[in-house]
Amino acid sequence: MKKLLSVFLLLFTCSYSQAQNCFANFSTVVGAPPNPMLVTATNNSTQVPIANSFTQYIINWGDGNSNLMGAPTSNISHTYAVSGAYLITLNMSVIDSFTQANLCTSVDTHSVVVISSPCATTISKSNVGATYTFHANNIGGGTGMSYAWNFGDGGIGSGATVNHTYTVSGNYIVSCVATGSGCVDTQWTTVNFYNGTSINCNSVSANFTTTGIGLTKNFTNTSNNLAGMPIKKNASWNFGDGSAMVSNQNNTSHTYTAAGNYTVTMTAQWYDSVTLNVLCTKTLSYNIAVVIPPNQISGDIFWDTTLTLGSAMQFKVWLINFDQNTNMLTAIDSTLISGTYSANYLFNNVPVGSYRTKAAVLSGTTAANLFIPTYHDTSTYWSSATVINHTGATTANRNIFMKAGTWSGGPGFIGGNVIWGANKGTGNNGFAGLLITLQNNFGEPIRFTYTDNNGDYSFGNLPAGDYVVYPEDMNYITIPSSVIKLASGKYSVTGINFKHTSTQIKPITTGIVSIANDMFLLYPNPTDGKLTISWKMALGKVSIQLIDVTGREITHLNPDTKSATNLDFSHLNTGVYFLKIVSDNGQFTERVLIQR
Repeated sequence: MKKLLSVFLLLFTCSYSQAQNCFANFSTVVGAPPNPMLVTATNNSTQVPIANSFTQYIINWGDGNSNLMGAPTSNISHTYAVSGAYLITLNMSVIDSFTQANLCTSVDTHSVVVISSPCATTISKSNVGATYTFHANNIGGGTGMSYAWNFGDGGIGSGATVNHTYTVSGNYIVSCVATGSGCVDTQWTTVNFYNGTSINCNSVSANFTTTGIGLTKNFTNTSNNLAGMPIKKNASWNFGDGSAMVSNQNNTSHTYTAAGNYTVTMTAQWYDSVTLNVLCTKTLSYNIAVVIPPNQISGDIFWDTTLTLGSAMQFKVWLINFDQNTNMLTAIDSTLISGTYSANYLFNNVPVGSYRTKAAVLSGTTAANLFIPTYHDTSTYWSSATVINHTGATTANRNIFMKAGTWSGGPGFIGGNVIWGANKGTGNNGFAGLLITLQNNFGEPIRFTYTDNNGDYSFGNLPAGDYVVYPEDMNYITIPSSVIKLASGKYSVTGINFKHTSTQIKPITTGIVSIANDMFLLYPNPTDGKLTISWKMALGKVSIQLIDVTGREITHLNPDTKSATNLDFSHLNTGVYFLKIVSDNGQFTERVLIQR
């Protein structure tokens, strides 16, 4: 209970501390001329900078409307539809850029009162055929009001109620200027008039947009529509490279055979959707550049700069390919980069395929021991890294956010050894240079190290707590250690040993492997594709999945464990696969190597 209360107290203390890092504040100006219903808010918020975060401001106007607000000193305005008192609220949130967690919140409120102008007027309309009747209704209580109308087709009028007859089809904006009591109010309405035979071609305009990278371009007819009428639009396209014209397509695409500059011509038509008569035709041409983008994979590396205090960081970045022929992940290229607040990596002339990228701080660099080797975009383990599907063009923004360990001190020590199961290691059969991560009780990596020439590793200066050791090697399934408890009287734990076999990395001291061996025997492994599972006990309901290193399921079956299960994967490419066996007694994953 004391431990639980301590955790709550710590969370409360952190929350209180973060809450003091941001202070929402804004000011308002009401009824700036000539609009008494207009309120302008100015953001005056302040905050203590928090690394790797961004700040979001949302203002609620109190009438059901809200907006995102800009950074401090910026303004935003809102016009109320009805006079009255409104409570305006500014919500400020500081958000972690990596986890999207809310680090700090603050709220400020202001009450405002808006009163409409004496000239405030609404307008209404009705029509019989081409003749429209417009009426102005003063709702502000003004006296001595006069009304001036513009009907949008060149016609004008005056008075509270006016009539106007349209002769040419089109969309028109009608305005009414109300004047009196020392004020002015302007209102608008629209008229969509169609006489069934023609339209005013001056009321439509042709336009199109072009998108797409490389040789393939997408074209969209963005010519304006005529609202409120049975008028449709269509387009025909000349792509400027001598290819056949495409007709009656508002959206189309075209693949050019070579890079270059081309003149694309669109012929837009507006037609009556009932009679199909073409009412208006316009032509527009644009010059477009067709450029073959460079074949590359690129991205930025980001890290917690509060740990490096402006020091330059140096990284090695690997490009890791998934080879479908061997079903293996292999580092095929690497590059050295540096930066103070971020660093950009670039791999050129990359073949089409599936890739991962991985970054590690170079030894000797400031804070090199703080940042754990990390895959795109935030994973410290190859099995959960984000896959990059490269199409041969430019694949950008494949960013890596370096994971930082937790370096609080203490009297604790954890150590062990990794041996090579096939007697191929250096020294006393040790597996040298293997990445070892230390996880906390939440499964988060907090420290890392590498095994020495004898396969030994250690973590010192650890506070009391629960830990798990997790060796990491690409293409190999890891079975982590059991939970290691450091507490008073047992601050030093050694003998956390592992065996690196040709199929997996597994603890030597864990009971997991012995349990699996008591349940079934998988052989031969490596294999030419034919496998046998000899069940040592009837397990009831069992499911088997064969998965490749990208996580794609290849086979799923439910065998009868009363007799041996024979599996034939001879049709698969050579390489590494993972056989996942799930039963009521547990879940086990075996690495299967197919070789011929």
